[in-house]
Parts: sequence; C-alpha cells; structure tokens
Amino acid sequence: MENVENHETSAAHSAVSLAKYAVLLVCMSVLWVQFHSFTELIVPVQVRPVGQQQVDRVKQSLLKVGAPPEKVDELAMAIKGASASAQVSPILLVALMYTENENFDYKAVSDKGYKGLMQTPWASMRWADVDTLLGAKILQEKLKLSGNNVLEALRLYKGGKNPTATRQAKRTIEVYEDLLKEKDML
Repeated sequence: MENVENHETSAAHSAVSLAKYAVLLVCMSVLWVQFHSFTELIVPVQVRPVGQQQVDRVKQSLLKVGAPPEKVDELAMAIKGASASAQVSPILLVALMYTENENFDYKAVSDKGYKGLMQTPWASMRWADVDTLLGAKILQEKLKLSGNNVLEALRLYKGGKNPTATRQAKRTIEVYEDLLKEKDML
C-alpha cells in the first residue's frame, strides 16, 4: 500500500514539474521573441519601422488617457514592440489598454479572472512588454477572425457578441478616434 502511495505521490510531483517546465518554456519563448523581435523581426513592406516620432506619439496618447507618468516610457516601448510584432496600430493598443485597465495596474485581476494591463487570460502581471504583446496577439487573432473589422474584433476581445462587449468595444473605438484627432492636430 505504501508503494502505491509513493508511486502516486511521485507521479503527481512529476506532473507538477512537467507543468512548471511547460509554463517556463512558454514564458521563455514569449520573452525570446519580444527581446529579439527588434533585430530579427521580418516586417512586411506595408509596415514601416516605428520611429522616435511614433514613440513620442504613443507617449502623448498614454499621458492623455491618464497613464502614470512614471510608467509612460516602459508602456510606450511595450506598445511599440507589440504593435510591430502583431501589426496592430499602437494608438489602438493604447486605447484598448486604457479601456481594459484604466489604472494601468500591472497586477489587476477582473471579476472574471482576466489579468494584467490588457486583461488577458494569462499575464505576467509584472512585465509590460510581455503582457502588451499577449494582448496585441489576441487582438491580431480577433482581427483575422473578423475579416479586419475593428469593431467586431474588439467585441470578440471584450467577450463576444453581447451588449456589454459591444458597449465596451464602442468605447474603445471612441477613445481611439479621440487619440487619432490629437495626432491630426500635431
């Protein structure tokens, strides 16, 4: 009987260890892509590298929506990298981040269990670049599913085809359009 219990305990420990290694591998893969994407990213012809002017534009947008000034540099770089990787507008990512997490709280957890800056199912809740990239990749997937319909993609990101998700998606578009108007005034 003791051998059976030891075998079950050993199997449970092995399963937990395997799960830990799988999570570690996923995290390392995301970090590898994030840190090397700036030098190794293959960018389609229609997507231009993000210059200092766009980083400044992202910083301006973050400040406009109320991001804490001490976090703006880190958030802007995270958004720049995620935008390039997912081929999503950086200003749309600012609007989405803001409507998902108005306090820009890295450790935020919603009532439904969504986490971090972008309120995704998984988040480091520590690194803005990792969490922003995950949110941008999810949005990229939703854009593909919706045939590049931004409202529909945002509805899917926000929870699907229901009144609450629709209202939240429309709010994100309103914030995005307001931020774009600021850009036009520069």
